[in-house]
Amino acid sequence: MRGDEIQRLKSTDAIVIRTGHAPVKIYEKTPMHYQVIGSISADNYSLIGMEYSQDSLMRELKKQAASIGANGVMHIHQGLTQTTAEAVFIK
Repeated sequence: MRGDEIQRLKSTDAIVIRTGHAPVKIYEKTPMHYQVIGSISADNYSLIGMEYSQDSLMRELKKQAASIGANGVMHIHQGLTQTTAEAVFIK
Protein backbone atom coordinates (compact mmCIF):
# COMPACT_ATOMS: atom_id res chain seq x y z
CA MET A 1 0.00 0.00 0.00
CA ARG A 2 1.31 3.46 -0.89
CA GLY A 3 1.48 6.13 1.81
CA ASP A 4 -1.27 8.25 0.25
CA GLU A 5 -3.75 5.40 -0.20
CA ILE A 6 -6.51 4.81 2.30
CA GLN A 7 -7.51 1.29 3.14
CA ARG A 8 -10.63 0.43 5.13
CA LEU A 9 -10.28 -2.44 7.55
CA LYS A 10 -13.15 -3.99 9.48
CA SER A 11 -12.33 -4.34 13.18
CA THR A 12 -15.26 -5.82 15.14
CA ASP A 13 -18.01 -3.19 14.69
CA ALA A 14 -15.79 -0.25 13.77
CA ILE A 15 -14.28 0.75 10.46
CA VAL A 16 -10.63 1.70 10.87
CA ILE A 17 -8.91 3.87 8.28
CA ARG A 18 -5.24 3.13 7.67
CA THR A 19 -3.40 6.04 6.09
CA GLY A 20 0.03 4.54 5.51
CA HIS A 21 2.74 6.59 7.18
CA ALA A 22 0.62 8.93 9.33
CA PRO A 23 2.52 10.06 12.41
CA VAL A 24 1.78 8.12 15.58
CA LYS A 25 1.88 10.10 18.83
CA ILE A 26 2.52 8.96 22.38
CA TYR A 27 -0.19 10.31 24.73
CA GLU A 28 0.63 10.65 28.43
CA LYS A 29 -2.82 12.08 29.19
CA THR A 30 -5.99 10.48 27.90
CA PRO A 31 -7.41 12.48 24.96
CA MET A 32 -11.11 13.38 24.81
CA HIS A 33 -12.29 11.32 21.83
CA TYR A 34 -10.50 8.09 21.02
CA GLN A 35 -11.16 4.49 20.09
CA VAL A 36 -8.98 1.60 21.21
CA ILE A 37 -7.79 -0.34 18.16
CA GLY A 38 -5.81 -3.02 19.99
CA SER A 39 -3.13 -3.95 22.48
CA ILE A 40 0.55 -3.76 21.52
CA SER A 41 3.76 -4.82 23.25
CA ALA A 42 7.52 -4.68 22.88
CA ASP A 43 10.20 -6.81 24.52
CA ASN A 44 12.43 -4.91 26.96
CA TYR A 45 15.46 -7.13 26.28
CA SER A 46 17.17 -8.52 23.18
CA LEU A 47 17.82 -12.24 22.70
CA ILE A 48 21.23 -11.86 24.34
CA GLY A 49 19.86 -10.04 27.39
CA MET A 50 20.75 -6.45 26.47
CA GLU A 51 18.14 -3.91 27.58
CA TYR A 52 16.58 -1.80 24.82
CA SER A 53 16.57 1.99 25.24
CA GLN A 54 13.31 3.86 25.92
CA ASP A 55 13.58 5.42 22.45
CA SER A 56 13.79 1.97 20.85
CA LEU A 57 10.79 0.74 22.82
CA MET A 58 8.70 3.78 21.86
CA ARG A 59 9.67 3.41 18.18
CA GLU A 60 8.60 -0.25 18.28
CA LEU A 61 5.26 0.59 19.93
CA LYS A 62 4.62 3.35 17.36
CA LYS A 63 5.51 0.98 14.51
CA GLN A 64 3.10 -1.66 15.79
CA ALA A 65 0.35 0.92 16.33
CA ALA A 66 0.73 2.24 12.77
CA SER A 67 0.62 -1.30 11.36
CA ILE A 68 -2.92 -1.79 12.73
CA GLY A 69 -4.22 1.63 11.70
CA ALA A 70 -3.80 3.55 14.98
CA ASN A 71 -2.53 7.12 15.21
CA GLY A 72 -1.78 7.12 18.95
CA VAL A 73 -0.32 5.08 21.80
CA MET A 74 -1.43 5.44 25.40
CA HIS A 75 -1.66 3.62 28.75
CA ILE A 76 1.96 2.45 28.50
CA HIS A 77 3.00 -0.04 31.20
CA GLN A 78 6.57 -1.24 31.54
CA GLY A 79 6.91 -4.66 33.13
CA LEU A 80 10.02 -6.70 33.86
CA THR A 81 10.29 -8.23 30.39
CA GLN A 82 7.73 -6.40 28.23
CA THR A 83 6.30 -2.95 27.71
CA THR A 84 2.60 -2.99 26.84
CA ALA A 85 0.24 -0.25 25.63
CA GLU A 86 -3.03 0.46 23.86
CA ALA A 87 -3.03 1.48 20.21
CA VAL A 88 -5.75 4.10 19.70
CA PHE A 89 -7.37 6.10 16.92
CA ILE A 90 -7.79 9.73 17.93
CA LYS A 91 -10.83 11.30 16.27
